[in-house]
Amino acid sequence: MDSVIKTMKWFYHETCGNVEPGVITVLHPFGGDLGFKLYVHALVTKGGFDKKGKFIEWSRYVPQEMTKQQKEISQIFEILMPKIVGI
Repeated sequence: MDSVIKTMKWFYHETCGNVEPGVITVLHPFGGDLGFKLYVHALVTKGGFDKKGKFIEWSRYVPQEMTKQQKEISQIFEILMPKIVGI
């Protein structure tokens, strides 16, 4: 889950300057069939605070390419996680 937070912070810093977004992540380990399917939900603020404490609103959305990369990473985890945790 730290990687999601770090990615969103990096993305905001690259697109908004030195802005600190708010990020909440939740680990969701099961799919609808109650089988092991690990993924992360993330809630991210639409802006963040700069070093002076001023809130800077971000008017754009996360690009589609970024969500596609996240899906590819998720597919890799589906393959590797059972081996890592011994399932």
